[in-house]
Amino acid sequence: MHLPSVLTSQEYNKVWADAVRLYGGTLPTTADASKYAYGAVTRTDWIDEIFRTGSLEHYALSLSGGSDNLKALASFNLDKDQGVLLNTFARKFGGKVNLDFKVNKYISFSEQVTYTFSNGQGNINKGHEGVLANAIFLPTFCHYFRLY
Repeated sequence: MHLPSVLTSQEYNKVWADAVRLYGGTLPTTADASKYAYGAVTRTDWIDEIFRTGSLEHYALSLSGGSDNLKALASFNLDKDQGVLLNTFARKFGGKVNLDFKVNKYISFSEQVTYTFSNGQGNINKGHEGVLANAIFLPTFCHYFRLY
């Protein structure tokens, strides 16, 4: 998996110092190691904390058969998707049944029934931009504690 890399605390502080030197302003206390030594130590790589190796499982089954006058097809599928971003997933289930009945060479009936169910969380196109931006820009000197 190709993930973006984030700055270490020292690199982050250097970028701040360079920006202040070039463009003026005041260096934040958290970016000044002489005033806040705690801010110069990298403790958390936020990218590693929010990403994981994703997986996709796909299962499908189809049955078909019949005679000259009656033909049937049934198919089922199941998808389980674990996204690469923590707390993202998708579950999809689908089924389909087709029946074809031929009364004579001029008259025939067909029936098709389809069912789809999906459940998931974390469509990346609907708002995880904030999570990703925070993981890239949150200072790496912050601690992360798992509560489980």
